[in-house]
Amino acid sequence: MQRITKTFYKSLILLISLASFAQVSDIEKLNGMELTEHFNCKMYLPSYDIPKELYSDLESALKKKGYKTSAYEKGKKVIPGEFIAKLKIERSGKIYKECLVQLELFKINGEYPGISDQRLYKRASNRKFPRQTFKGSERCEMALKDLFFSINLCRVK
Repeated sequence: MQRITKTFYKSLILLISLASFAQVSDIEKLNGMELTEHFNCKMYLPSYDIPKELYSDLESALKKKGYKTSAYEKGKKVIPGEFIAKLKIERSGKIYKECLVQLELFKINGEYPGISDQRLYKRASNRKFPRQTFKGSERCEMALKDLFFSINLCRVK
């Protein structure tokens, strides 16, 4: 009986020591979510394209995901490889307007954002409820929040 317990304790100590040396990947730490490694994680937000009431929500959500946000002005040069966000909002309905929000994230290929940029992320969310206001600004905010869950985290290399 003593022999069995000694063997058991030796094997348990061996397993614990091996587990402490095991490497855990970033994917396992993030529970399956992908991690983007980038040289600066800079995301441009075109202020002319995004409504004022949603700009701060988008900016704070991207900062939580590890991106460094910056306003983008048309015609401004950027470093190839940085990111840009494009947000499209459609409100439809007669009395209570539902809100469709589409978010796209691109990796800029040249010195200026263009059609040839590589799309990394595209999602859309449509919200009909809650019906608190006729304009539907709270529905747009909720639709935008729906889109944040599947954005990859960014870490500077």
